[in-house]
Amino acid sequence: MALSEIEQLKADLAHLTAETEQLRLLQNLSKSLNQADGYDELATGVLNILTAGLGVDWAIIGQVLADQQLLSGWMASQHAPLETLTHNQAIPLSTAGGTIALAVLKAESTTVTTDQSGSYDIHPLIWGQHPLGVILLPHQQNRSHQNVLAEILEQSAVRLGIMQMRLRRARAAAIEAERNRIAIDMHDTVSQSLFGMIFSLDAVLKMPAENTADIFAELERIKQTAEGVRGEIRQTIHDMWVEMTADRFQRDIQSYLVDVLQAADLGIDFDIRGDFSSVSPEVHRTLYRICQEALTNTVHHAAASDARVCLDVQNERVGLIVRDNGRGFDPLEAMRPKPGDEHFGILGIQERIQLLGGTCDFFSRPGHGMSLVIDVPVMKKG
Repeated sequence: MALSEIEQLKADLAHLTAETEQLRLLQNLSKSLNQADGYDELATGVLNILTAGLGVDWAIIGQVLADQQLLSGWMASQHAPLETLTHNQAIPLSTAGGTIALAVLKAESTTVTTDQSGSYDIHPLIWGQHPLGVILLPHQQNRSHQNVLAEILEQSAVRLGIMQMRLRRARAAAIEAERNRIAIDMHDTVSQSLFGMIFSLDAVLKMPAENTADIFAELERIKQTAEGVRGEIRQTIHDMWVEMTADRFQRDIQSYLVDVLQAADLGIDFDIRGDFSSVSPEVHRTLYRICQEALTNTVHHAAASDARVCLDVQNERVGLIVRDNGRGFDPLEAMRPKPGDEHFGILGIQERIQLLGGTCDFFSRPGHGMSLVIDVPVMKKG
Protein backbone atom coordinates (compact mmCIF):
# COMPACT_ATOMS: atom_id res chain seq x y z
CA MET A 1 0.00 0.00 0.00
CA ALA A 2 1.35 3.36 -1.01
CA LEU A 3 2.24 5.94 1.60
CA SER A 4 -0.33 8.32 0.15
CA GLU A 5 -3.06 5.71 0.61
CA ILE A 6 -2.01 5.15 4.22
CA GLU A 7 -2.14 8.87 4.86
CA GLN A 8 -5.59 9.02 3.30
CA LEU A 9 -6.80 6.16 5.49
CA LYS A 10 -5.47 7.97 8.55
CA ALA A 11 -7.24 11.13 7.49
CA ASP A 12 -10.48 9.23 6.88
CA LEU A 13 -10.16 7.51 10.26
CA ALA A 14 -9.53 10.80 12.01
CA HIS A 15 -12.52 12.32 10.25
CA LEU A 16 -14.68 9.33 11.19
CA THR A 17 -13.47 9.51 14.79
CA ALA A 18 -14.32 13.22 14.94
CA GLU A 19 -17.78 12.61 13.52
CA THR A 20 -18.34 9.76 15.98
CA GLU A 21 -17.29 12.03 18.85
CA GLN A 22 -19.63 14.72 17.65
CA LEU A 23 -22.52 12.25 17.43
CA ARG A 24 -21.74 11.05 20.94
CA LEU A 25 -21.64 14.63 22.12
CA LEU A 26 -25.01 15.42 20.56
CA GLN A 27 -26.48 12.21 21.96
CA ASN A 28 -25.34 13.19 25.44
CA LEU A 29 -26.79 16.66 24.93
CA SER A 30 -30.14 15.25 23.85
CA LYS A 31 -30.21 12.95 26.88
CA SER A 32 -29.29 15.78 29.22
CA LEU A 33 -31.95 18.10 27.79
CA ASN A 34 -34.67 15.45 27.91
CA GLN A 35 -33.92 14.69 31.56
CA ALA A 36 -33.97 18.35 32.62
CA ASP A 37 -36.90 19.15 34.91
CA GLY A 38 -36.46 22.91 34.79
CA TYR A 39 -34.53 25.75 33.29
CA ASP A 40 -31.63 25.55 35.75
CA GLU A 41 -31.04 21.87 34.95
CA LEU A 42 -31.33 22.53 31.23
CA ALA A 43 -28.86 25.44 31.44
CA THR A 44 -26.40 23.38 33.48
CA GLY A 45 -26.54 20.57 30.92
CA VAL A 46 -25.92 22.94 28.01
CA LEU A 47 -22.99 24.60 29.79
CA ASN A 48 -21.41 21.21 30.53
CA ILE A 49 -21.76 20.07 26.94
CA LEU A 50 -20.21 23.26 25.62
CA THR A 51 -17.23 23.29 28.01
CA ALA A 52 -16.52 19.64 28.81
CA GLY A 53 -17.78 18.27 25.50
CA LEU A 54 -17.07 20.86 22.86
CA GLY A 55 -14.05 22.22 24.70
CA VAL A 56 -14.86 25.94 24.76
CA ASP A 57 -13.14 27.87 27.55
CA TRP A 58 -16.32 29.26 29.06
CA ALA A 59 -20.01 29.71 28.37
CA ILE A 60 -22.90 31.81 29.66
CA ILE A 61 -26.62 31.18 29.08
CA GLY A 62 -29.68 33.32 29.77
CA GLN A 63 -33.38 32.98 28.99
CA VAL A 64 -36.06 35.33 27.73
CA LEU A 65 -38.89 36.14 30.13
CA ALA A 66 -41.44 36.82 27.41
CA ASP A 67 -44.20 38.11 29.68
CA GLN A 68 -41.82 40.75 31.06
CA GLN A 69 -39.73 41.30 27.92
CA LEU A 70 -36.52 40.69 29.85
CA LEU A 71 -33.38 38.58 29.62
CA SER A 72 -32.56 36.92 32.94
CA GLY A 73 -31.78 33.55 34.55
CA TRP A 74 -28.07 33.90 33.80
CA MET A 75 -25.90 30.87 34.47
CA ALA A 76 -22.19 30.60 33.70
CA SER A 77 -19.49 27.96 33.58
CA GLN A 78 -16.21 28.34 35.40
CA HIS A 79 -13.82 31.03 34.13
CA ALA A 80 -16.64 33.04 32.53
CA PRO A 81 -15.43 36.66 32.35
CA LEU A 82 -18.77 38.46 32.57
CA GLU A 83 -19.12 38.28 36.35
CA THR A 84 -21.62 41.14 36.40
CA LEU A 85 -24.35 38.91 34.91
CA THR A 86 -25.81 37.56 38.14
CA HIS A 87 -28.52 34.91 37.98
CA ASN A 88 -31.46 37.26 38.53
CA GLN A 89 -30.07 40.27 36.72
CA ALA A 90 -32.63 41.56 34.23
CA ILE A 91 -31.68 43.06 30.86
CA PRO A 92 -34.52 44.79 28.96
CA LEU A 93 -35.32 43.01 25.71
CA SER A 94 -35.14 46.30 23.82
CA THR A 95 -32.59 48.77 22.50
CA ALA A 96 -32.00 49.78 26.11
CA GLY A 97 -30.65 46.29 26.78
CA GLY A 98 -27.52 46.85 24.73
CA THR A 99 -25.70 44.56 22.32
CA ILE A 100 -26.90 41.27 23.80
CA ALA A 101 -30.57 42.27 23.71
CA LEU A 102 -30.26 43.63 20.16
CA ALA A 103 -28.70 40.37 18.92
CA VAL A 104 -31.59 38.41 20.45
CA LEU A 105 -34.19 40.74 18.97
CA LYS A 106 -32.58 40.51 15.51
CA ALA A 107 -32.12 36.72 15.88
CA GLU A 108 -28.58 37.13 14.57
CA SER A 109 -25.32 35.87 16.02
CA THR A 110 -22.75 38.60 16.47
CA THR A 111 -19.25 39.11 17.83
CA VAL A 112 -18.43 41.69 20.50
CA THR A 113 -14.99 42.93 21.50
CA THR A 114 -14.37 44.45 24.94
CA ASP A 115 -11.28 45.51 26.82
CA GLN A 116 -12.12 43.33 29.80
CA SER A 117 -13.43 40.15 28.20
CA GLY A 118 -11.77 40.13 24.81
CA SER A 119 -13.92 38.95 21.92
CA TYR A 120 -17.00 36.85 22.52
CA ASP A 121 -19.85 35.58 20.36
CA ILE A 122 -23.55 36.14 21.08
CA HIS A 123 -25.76 33.29 19.88
CA PRO A 124 -29.53 33.88 20.20
CA LEU A 125 -31.68 30.83 20.91
CA ILE A 126 -34.62 31.07 18.52
CA TRP A 127 -37.52 28.63 18.19
CA GLY A 128 -39.61 29.38 15.15
CA GLN A 129 -39.76 33.15 15.27
CA HIS A 130 -39.69 33.42 19.05
CA PRO A 131 -36.54 34.47 20.94
CA LEU A 132 -36.13 32.15 23.94
CA GLY A 133 -32.65 32.86 25.25
CA VAL A 134 -29.03 33.50 24.44
CA ILE A 135 -25.65 31.80 24.77
CA LEU A 136 -22.38 33.71 25.08
CA LEU A 137 -19.12 31.99 24.10
CA PRO A 138 -15.52 33.09 23.55
CA HIS A 139 -14.99 34.05 19.93
CA GLN A 140 -13.94 30.98 17.98
CA GLN A 141 -11.39 31.45 15.22
CA ASN A 142 -11.44 27.71 14.58
CA ARG A 143 -14.47 26.83 12.48
CA SER A 144 -14.14 23.05 12.83
CA HIS A 145 -16.86 22.86 15.46
CA GLN A 146 -19.33 25.23 13.79
CA ASN A 147 -21.66 22.47 12.61
CA VAL A 148 -21.89 20.75 15.96
CA LEU A 149 -22.21 24.12 17.72
CA ALA A 150 -25.12 25.01 15.46
CA GLU A 151 -26.74 21.68 16.35
CA ILE A 152 -26.23 22.34 20.07
CA LEU A 153 -27.81 25.78 19.72
CA GLU A 154 -30.76 24.36 17.79
CA GLN A 155 -31.39 21.52 20.24
CA SER A 156 -31.11 23.88 23.19
CA ALA A 157 -33.61 26.29 21.62
CA VAL A 158 -36.09 23.53 20.84
CA ARG A 159 -35.92 22.05 24.33
CA LEU A 160 -36.14 25.47 25.98
CA GLY A 161 -39.12 26.32 23.78
CA ILE A 162 -40.93 23.12 24.70
CA MET A 163 -40.18 23.71 28.38
CA GLN A 164 -41.47 27.29 28.28
CA MET A 165 -44.57 26.23 26.34
CA ARG A 166 -45.39 23.56 28.93
CA LEU A 167 -44.80 26.07 31.70
CA ARG A 168 -47.16 28.57 30.07
CA ARG A 169 -49.80 25.89 29.65
CA ALA A 170 -49.42 24.78 33.25
CA ARG A 171 -49.71 28.37 34.47
CA ALA A 172 -52.73 28.98 32.28
CA ALA A 173 -54.39 25.80 33.56
CA ALA A 174 -53.62 26.76 37.16
CA ILE A 175 -55.02 30.26 36.63
CA GLU A 176 -58.15 28.86 35.00
CA ALA A 177 -58.63 26.34 37.80
CA GLU A 178 -58.20 29.06 40.41
CA ARG A 179 -60.65 31.31 38.58
CA ASN A 180 -63.18 28.48 38.47
CA ARG A 181 -62.64 27.75 42.16
CA ILE A 182 -63.11 31.39 43.12
CA ALA A 183 -66.20 31.64 40.89
CA ILE A 184 -67.71 28.56 42.51
CA ASP A 185 -66.82 29.72 46.02
CA MET A 186 -68.24 33.18 45.38
CA HIS A 187 -71.37 31.69 43.82
CA ASP A 188 -71.94 29.33 46.70
CA THR A 189 -71.22 31.94 49.36
CA VAL A 190 -72.94 34.99 47.90
CA SER A 191 -75.81 33.20 46.19
CA GLN A 192 -76.77 31.12 49.21
CA SER A 193 -76.47 34.05 51.60
CA LEU A 194 -78.45 36.40 49.39
CA PHE A 195 -81.11 33.74 49.00
CA GLY A 196 -81.48 33.68 52.78
CA MET A 197 -81.62 37.48 52.94
CA ILE A 198 -84.26 37.67 50.20
CA PHE A 199 -86.27 34.99 51.99
CA SER A 200 -86.10 37.03 55.21
CA LEU A 201 -86.92 40.33 53.50
CA ASP A 202 -89.94 38.72 51.89
CA ALA A 203 -91.09 37.66 55.34
CA VAL A 204 -90.60 41.22 56.64
CA LEU A 205 -92.75 42.65 53.82
CA LYS A 206 -95.55 40.32 54.80
CA MET A 207 -95.50 41.39 58.46
CA PRO A 208 -98.29 43.70 59.67
CA ALA A 209 -97.10 47.30 59.75
CA GLU A 210 -97.97 47.65 63.43
CA ASN A 211 -95.49 44.87 64.40
CA THR A 212 -92.67 47.40 64.56
CA ALA A 213 -90.61 45.49 67.10
CA ASP A 214 -90.72 42.26 65.09
CA ILE A 215 -89.86 44.11 61.88
CA PHE A 216 -86.85 45.81 63.44
CA ALA A 217 -85.68 42.54 65.00
CA GLU A 218 -85.90 40.78 61.63
CA LEU A 219 -84.10 43.64 59.88
CA GLU A 220 -81.34 43.43 62.48
CA ARG A 221 -80.92 39.72 61.73
CA ILE A 222 -80.77 40.53 57.99
CA LYS A 223 -78.12 43.15 58.70
CA GLN A 224 -76.08 40.56 60.58
CA THR A 225 -76.45 38.19 57.65
CA ALA A 226 -75.19 40.91 55.29
CA GLU A 227 -72.18 41.42 57.55
CA GLY A 228 -71.60 37.69 57.34
CA VAL A 229 -71.74 37.83 53.55
CA ARG A 230 -69.11 40.55 53.54
CA GLY A 231 -66.91 38.46 55.82
CA GLU A 232 -67.37 35.38 53.64
CA ILE A 233 -66.37 37.31 50.52
CA ARG A 234 -63.28 38.66 52.23
CA GLN A 235 -62.44 35.18 53.44
CA THR A 236 -62.83 33.71 49.96
CA ILE A 237 -60.75 36.43 48.31
CA HIS A 238 -57.88 36.02 50.74
CA ASP A 239 -58.22 32.24 50.74
CA MET A 240 -58.03 31.95 54.49
CA TRP A 241 -58.68 28.23 54.55
CA VAL A 242 -55.16 27.01 55.26
CA GLU A 243 -55.85 27.06 58.99
CA MET A 244 -59.14 25.14 58.70
CA THR A 245 -59.61 22.74 61.62
CA ALA A 246 -62.26 20.16 62.45
CA ASP A 247 -63.68 22.46 65.15
CA ARG A 248 -63.84 25.37 62.74
CA PHE A 249 -65.48 23.20 60.08
CA GLN A 250 -68.23 22.26 62.53
CA ARG A 251 -68.56 25.77 63.96
CA ASP A 252 -68.81 27.42 60.55
CA ILE A 253 -71.39 24.94 59.31
CA GLN A 254 -73.51 25.55 62.42
CA SER A 255 -73.17 29.33 61.94
CA TYR A 256 -74.16 28.94 58.30
CA LEU A 257 -77.33 27.08 59.32
CA VAL A 258 -78.33 29.71 61.86
CA ASP A 259 -77.14 32.97 60.30
CA VAL A 260 -77.63 32.32 56.60
CA LEU A 261 -80.24 29.58 56.29
CA GLN A 262 -81.99 30.64 59.54
CA ALA A 263 -82.59 27.00 60.36
CA ALA A 264 -81.90 27.06 64.09
CA ASP A 265 -84.66 24.50 64.59
CA LEU A 266 -82.94 21.90 62.39
CA GLY A 267 -81.38 19.26 64.61
CA ILE A 268 -77.88 18.50 63.37
CA ASP A 269 -75.25 16.07 64.67
CA PHE A 270 -71.58 16.08 63.78
CA ASP A 271 -69.19 13.13 63.81
CA ILE A 272 -65.66 14.22 62.81
CA ARG A 273 -62.78 11.76 63.15
CA GLY A 274 -59.15 11.48 62.08
CA ASP A 275 -56.38 13.95 61.40
CA PHE A 276 -58.20 16.81 59.69
CA SER A 277 -54.95 18.79 59.38
CA SER A 278 -53.73 16.30 56.75
CA VAL A 279 -56.51 17.37 54.36
CA SER A 280 -55.29 19.86 51.75
CA PRO A 281 -56.89 23.33 51.66
CA GLU A 282 -58.43 22.67 48.24
CA VAL A 283 -60.04 19.43 49.38
CA HIS A 284 -61.47 20.67 52.68
CA ARG A 285 -62.65 23.88 51.00
CA THR A 286 -64.56 21.83 48.43
CA LEU A 287 -66.01 19.54 51.09
CA TYR A 288 -67.11 22.56 53.10
CA ARG A 289 -68.89 24.11 50.10
CA ILE A 290 -70.56 20.84 49.20
CA CYS A 291 -71.71 20.41 52.79
CA GLN A 292 -73.22 23.91 52.59
CA GLU A 293 -74.99 23.05 49.33
CA ALA A 294 -76.37 19.78 50.71
CA LEU A 295 -77.69 21.43 53.89
CA THR A 296 -79.20 24.29 51.87
CA ASN A 297 -81.22 21.72 49.94
CA THR A 298 -82.13 20.04 53.23
CA VAL A 299 -83.50 23.29 54.69
CA HIS A 300 -85.23 24.71 51.60
CA HIS A 301 -86.51 21.60 49.86
CA ALA A 302 -86.43 18.51 52.09
CA ALA A 303 -88.58 19.75 55.03
CA ALA A 304 -86.29 17.74 57.29
CA SER A 305 -86.19 17.96 61.08
CA ASP A 306 -82.82 16.28 61.57
CA ALA A 307 -79.52 16.07 59.70
CA ARG A 308 -76.15 14.48 60.30
CA VAL A 309 -72.68 15.36 59.01
CA CYS A 310 -69.92 12.74 59.24
CA LEU A 311 -66.33 13.51 58.32
CA ASP A 312 -63.74 10.74 58.56
CA VAL A 313 -60.03 11.06 57.66
CA GLN A 314 -57.95 7.89 57.46
CA ASN A 315 -55.50 6.10 55.15
CA GLU A 316 -54.86 9.31 53.17
CA ARG A 317 -58.53 9.61 52.24
CA VAL A 318 -61.39 11.64 53.61
CA GLY A 319 -65.04 10.66 53.60
CA LEU A 320 -67.98 13.04 53.93
CA ILE A 321 -71.53 11.88 54.57
CA VAL A 322 -74.50 14.26 54.82
CA ARG A 323 -77.86 12.72 55.76
CA ASP A 324 -81.33 14.11 56.47
CA ASN A 325 -84.75 12.66 57.26
CA GLY A 326 -86.56 14.84 54.75
CA ARG A 327 -88.99 14.07 51.97
CA GLY A 328 -86.30 12.67 49.66
CA PHE A 329 -86.17 12.83 45.89
CA ASP A 330 -85.49 10.87 42.72
CA PRO A 331 -81.71 11.19 42.05
CA LEU A 332 -82.12 10.56 38.31
CA GLU A 333 -84.64 13.36 38.02
CA ALA A 334 -82.51 15.66 40.15
CA MET A 335 -79.49 15.09 37.89
CA ARG A 336 -81.26 16.63 34.93
CA PRO A 337 -80.14 20.25 34.55
CA LYS A 338 -82.92 22.80 34.96
CA PRO A 339 -82.84 26.21 33.20
CA GLY A 340 -82.35 29.08 35.63
CA ASP A 341 -81.31 26.82 38.51
CA GLU A 342 -79.21 28.92 40.90
CA HIS A 343 -77.48 25.96 42.49
CA PHE A 344 -74.87 23.57 41.17
CA GLY A 345 -77.01 20.57 42.13
CA ILE A 346 -76.02 16.92 42.01
CA LEU A 347 -74.15 17.21 38.70
CA GLY A 348 -72.12 20.15 39.94
CA ILE A 349 -71.22 18.38 43.17
CA GLN A 350 -70.18 15.24 41.31
CA GLU A 351 -68.04 17.20 38.87
CA ARG A 352 -66.22 18.99 41.69
CA ILE A 353 -65.48 15.72 43.47
CA GLN A 354 -64.27 14.09 40.24
CA LEU A 355 -61.80 16.96 39.78
CA LEU A 356 -60.32 15.94 43.14
CA GLY A 357 -60.00 12.31 42.05
CA GLY A 358 -62.84 11.11 44.29
CA THR A 359 -66.29 9.53 44.12
CA CYS A 360 -69.70 10.97 44.94
CA ASP A 361 -73.01 9.09 45.38
CA PHE A 362 -76.53 10.19 46.26
CA PHE A 363 -78.94 7.75 47.89
CA SER A 364 -82.55 8.88 48.12
CA ARG A 365 -86.10 8.18 47.13
CA PRO A 366 -89.31 10.08 47.72
CA GLY A 367 -90.39 9.90 51.34
CA HIS A 368 -87.19 8.33 52.64
CA GLY A 369 -84.66 11.12 53.22
CA MET A 370 -81.32 11.61 51.53
CA SER A 371 -77.71 10.48 51.97
CA LEU A 372 -74.75 12.09 50.20
CA VAL A 373 -71.62 9.92 50.34
CA ILE A 374 -68.25 11.32 49.20
CA ASP A 375 -64.79 9.76 49.24
CA VAL A 376 -61.73 11.70 48.07
CA PRO A 377 -57.94 11.63 48.56
CA VAL A 378 -56.70 14.08 51.22
CA MET A 379 -54.63 15.69 48.46
CA LYS A 380 -55.89 16.46 44.96
CA LYS A 381 -54.71 13.91 42.41
CA GLY A 382 -52.93 14.99 39.23
